[in-house]
Amino acid sequence: MDKKVSPADFSVVVNGVSASLDGAREAGRYEGTKFCIENFGSSRIEWKVGPDTEPQQLQISDDKLTFAGTCQRP
Repeated sequence: MDKKVSPADFSVVVNGVSASLDGAREAGRYEGTKFCIENFGSSRIEWKVGPDTEPQQLQISDDKLTFAGTCQRP
């Protein structure tokens, strides 16, 4: 996890995308949700690039999928 601009902004990198894109999406969703709950007490996320992003718009490089979002306060 990388806290960038504001503390609520984060990014998630999931390895091994070639094994299962769906699995990578769910792993990213899980990690983002876990991060927001632990740090902000809410599972609400406004994804910039996330598990529901269209496949052609996903950021995949070197078999790694990167999601970015902002934790929403409860």
